[in-house]
Amino acid sequence: MIFNQIADYLKDRWNSVKRWAKEERSKEILTFAGFVVLSTFFWALFALNEDGVSNYRVPLRLENVPDKAVFISEPEPYVDVRVRDKGMVIASYYINRISPITVDFSVYSKGRNSFSLNASQIESMVRNNLRNSSTLISVSPDTAQWIYSLDEGRRLPLVVQGKATVIPQCVLSGDICALSDSVTVYAPASVLKRLTEVKTESFEVSALSDSLRLTVKTEKIPGARIIPDSVEVIVPVEELTLKTLTVPVIVQNTPRDWSVLTFPSVVNLTCMMPVSKFAEIKPESFLVSVDFNSLRKKSGTKAALQVLSSPENVRNIQLSKDSVEYIIEQDVLSASH
Repeated sequence: MIFNQIADYLKDRWNSVKRWAKEERSKEILTFAGFVVLSTFFWALFALNEDGVSNYRVPLRLENVPDKAVFISEPEPYVDVRVRDKGMVIASYYINRISPITVDFSVYSKGRNSFSLNASQIESMVRNNLRNSSTLISVSPDTAQWIYSLDEGRRLPLVVQGKATVIPQCVLSGDICALSDSVTVYAPASVLKRLTEVKTESFEVSALSDSLRLTVKTEKIPGARIIPDSVEVIVPVEELTLKTLTVPVIVQNTPRDWSVLTFPSVVNLTCMMPVSKFAEIKPESFLVSVDFNSLRKKSGTKAALQVLSSPENVRNIQLSKDSVEYIIEQDVLSASH
């Protein structure tokens, strides 16, 4: 049933085409189209027998390379050539491509750390892959050089050159660091002996609200290759949280035969700290003090409090009191001796 419907439909389409072709206007269109096709054919035939010039990109390949060879510098993997020949040949180069230029590492290296091809060598290799009728007009580049190392690379420490700022509610919770602390450098011995470290390119990020991971390239070293040439870098960022502690007041520089009592003997201290450090930071992490020497130089019964030391990763330290009352006492027995 379905096949009959398809057959009827195709038959109707074919009858429509035949009716259209019998019309006078349709005959004129078909005649014109025929002349266009015929003229195009003769033009193409004429063009293919005329000389033409075209550009091609020919692959440049290196073969028989030892597994331990690491290339420090190498040319682009292709050569741009300009060729003149009959249109038929020019077209065939587009269809079948010009064969790649193949360079045998074992022939050209000869135990050195580098080798190169000059203009005449490259042109000769290209001509070998062209038909006899073709004329090579130009080759670019006209030289190709490979610099390599067959020695084991040297592992050097990696130094991250980066800066970061955070929003007020956050803090850098550690040093900016790379996931890898070292890289391998391949270079001639004369270059390697003067190297002590490898640096990343400088970078700067700002207004961070969370930890950031980014890829950073290593700084290039002339005459050397660095593997890997880019590394993953972590900028650790944490939110800050508030903590209140009761911290003792310590009197410093008190002579042996003197004593000082402060009222109160403890004060409340509040500060902001990274969430991960909340449990680590304790009252003994801070030194809140009064200096005995300053008490003897002033009158009154109040002494200013100072926070002399605190953990590196805390912020916005505030004391519940900025001063305490005090009493100075001298040990009479110790003084008499």
